[in-house]
Amino acid sequence: MDRRRIAFALRVVIGLLLLAGGAIHLHLWQSDYRRIPSQVPGVWLVQGGFVADAVVSLLAAVAVIALGRHWWVLLAVLGFQLGAIAAVLISHEGTLFGWQEHIWTSGAKESIGVEIATAVALVVALVLELVPERHARTAGAATA
Repeated sequence: MDRRRIAFALRVVIGLLLLAGGAIHLHLWQSDYRRIPSQVPGVWLVQGGFVADAVVSLLAAVAVIALGRHWWVLLAVLGFQLGAIAAVLISHEGTLFGWQEHIWTSGAKESIGVEIATAVALVVALVLELVPERHARTAGAATA
């Protein structure tokens, strides 16, 4: 399998991971976070942020699959994923704009697991796009 096909297959996997992460956020919003009273500090962050994550994840999945040959697309989506990871970690270790998670729920664990896997895959995809392909010398080729 040539490098271009591997890179495309990896971008499809990244797209599926992004969709999974967005689906997790949308499910968490539908099942829990949209019902949190507005008096809870920082609730606006998760009530709007989880829906925004789902929408951006969908757009990022399409962009990675359709435009992923451009390194800047992969880098932008990697930034999005690293930001999502940071938000989860900060909200569990302290507060993020007033919002604080007190326990690691299964949803938070699923979310950060998918986001970390996506970030790792994005780094590999960036390497495939940015590092020039090395061509092996053919057997029997004359050496200079």
